Amino acid sequence: MGQIFLNTFSQTLLLFIFMLTGFLLKRGKLLPDNSAQVLSKLEMLVILPALNYKVFAANFNRAVLREMGGTMLWGLVLLSIVFALALLLSRFFAKDRNTRDIYTYSFTIPNYGYVGYALMAALYGETMLFRMMIFVLPISVFTYTIGMYLLLPYKTITWKRLLNPSFLGILLGLLVGLFEIPMPAVITQAAASASACMAPLAMILTGFVIGSQQIKTLLTDTKVYIACAFRLLILPGLALILFRMIPVPRELAIIVVVYLSMPMGLNTIVFPESAGADSSVGAKMALISNVAGLFTIPLMLSLLG
Repeated sequence: MGQIFLNTFSQTLLLFIFMLTGFLLKRGKLLPDNSAQVLSKLEMLVILPALNYKVFAANFNRAVLREMGGTMLWGLVLLSIVFALALLLSRFFAKDRNTRDIYTYSFTIPNYGYVGYALMAALYGETMLFRMMIFVLPISVFTYTIGMYLLLPYKTITWKRLLNPSFLGILLGLLVGLFEIPMPAVITQAAASASACMAPLAMILTGFVIGSQQIKTLLTDTKVYIACAFRLLILPGLALILFRMIPVPRELAIIVVVYLSMPMGLNTIVFPESAGADSSVGAKMALISNVAGLFTIPLMLSLLG
């Protein structure tokens, strides 16, 4: 248990260092003020699509499709349960619709893409990373449909927004992997190089947005602390208790606990910033949940064993 805690803590600390870097870049005025929008669009248009394509193209095939159908179903079941809870809970945290929607999203979708993928790959290997990405396929569809609807100021869903680069990266990777389409080596190398930038760049973006806010304001919102406790402790804690009562395959247990243990999703910053909207509520959640996650994530994964 102690070694799992230390390994997880070191990986979480590594990501936190990048967030601190972004904070210092903003506070020191070393980057232009519009850097948050630039970084968020770079993540959305290049980095995350490259990661999605790389993992699916390398790991998805017909045999996996037959084998992993149940894994996707479990992801859909978890999404349905957590989203129902989020809709109920968010009403106690905010009255205006936009803020309530941010809470709903944050309870439903943690930072599985930027932190979760990095931790899963570092702690359990690329095979488990791929299994996790299969698990979150329904959640990814939710993220880029209903999730975007919740976070963006214009409450509409269009085909243009649905067929965004990140989702298209998944689709392209699925097609290449499923039909074993040969791709030039340079394409594979480019996708691998770009995807390696995902977690550092996302955490720098988080720190940059946090640095644009008054720290006192970020740290004095009691509701955010309660929300983070629910996200980081209560949800994964309930899963751990359930898995003690109902045996499930260990790989599934790891995926679920890793997913539920992640801090608040950075899309509460990335999506609003890319649309020029207010991201201060997302910044509060990102700061508190990522700092607390330095200790809660290793704790939850060590309890998993």
